[in-house]
Amino acid sequence: MVGVAAGSATAGDYEDAQKLLAAQKWSEALPMLKELNEDEPESITIAQDLGQVLLRLNRREEALEILKKYRLNRQADIAARAFISKESFRFYQQGLDWLMKHVYPQACERLEHALEKDQAHLDVLLRLAQCEVLDGNADLALKFLDQLERIHGKTPETQLWRARAAALRNHFEEALPIFTALAGGPKNPEPTNELIPLWWGEALLASGKKTEALATFESDAKANPAHLQTALAAIRLRLAQAESPHQLLAVDRDLTAWEKLLAARLAQKPKRGAEFVFDPFDAEAIQRTANDTRQQLRAVLPTPTPSPSAASSSPRPSKV
Repeated sequence: MVGVAAGSATAGDYEDAQKLLAAQKWSEALPMLKELNEDEPESITIAQDLGQVLLRLNRREEALEILKKYRLNRQADIAARAFISKESFRFYQQGLDWLMKHVYPQACERLEHALEKDQAHLDVLLRLAQCEVLDGNADLALKFLDQLERIHGKTPETQLWRARAAALRNHFEEALPIFTALAGGPKNPEPTNELIPLWWGEALLASGKKTEALATFESDAKANPAHLQTALAAIRLRLAQAESPHQLLAVDRDLTAWEKLLAARLAQKPKRGAEFVFDPFDAEAIQRTANDTRQQLRAVLPTPTPSPSAASSSPRPSKV
């Protein structure tokens, strides 16, 4: 590999460019690397750095031109798959916007347009598979996941969505081992890891394993108080299994405490960062589920009876 000559006039500038790269100051590093590339046209090292900076600045086509010119074919192939083209970028962003709003048909439609332009792009394939799972199209989701893992390999995130799609198809013999492996391994970054116990418990419940499902929900809710979805799932399952007034009153007490946590969560207004992160928390959906749970509980909750002390303290009718 041809690098920058130690004694060349550009060696100092290259060191300055490296400092900018380390600080992720891509816009400042770009003109310096372009000038270095002109001064040292034989340097593959400079060309490679220039290509990476162009990718970071979402100038994919220019980056691919540089990488291919210097026969950096492997880097060019990775860049073509990992960085989105200008033609599909608009569709991709629109798809993410709809996905964040939990409007899945529109998100799928936009992302399908992006996939037409970038058929091997990792993020487009993953987001499209997510949309199809959330929209209930498990077969189509598995098709996209097959394509994604064939090109880019398996990850905990792709396996999570594969397990969910399999569970939606009632293929629990495939889904449950994946959930078990994910739960026993390193946790995924927030907020995705809430989906592991939530969907694992739902798969256990759908397969008839109610005791294991309740244990999964309650264990996660205890370990992660912010996981309101698993906590509500536990409350709903306990309500369905309640056989005595005492158990119903315990459910009522826990649901009341949970409703306060939900109100605090809804009062927060988290800001969306520059990097897209899928948030599985659908505020409107969980509010509807909570309201439905409260109505079911009211229908079976025993009517409180006056305590003896209250009865004895009530005023007696006056004698005429």
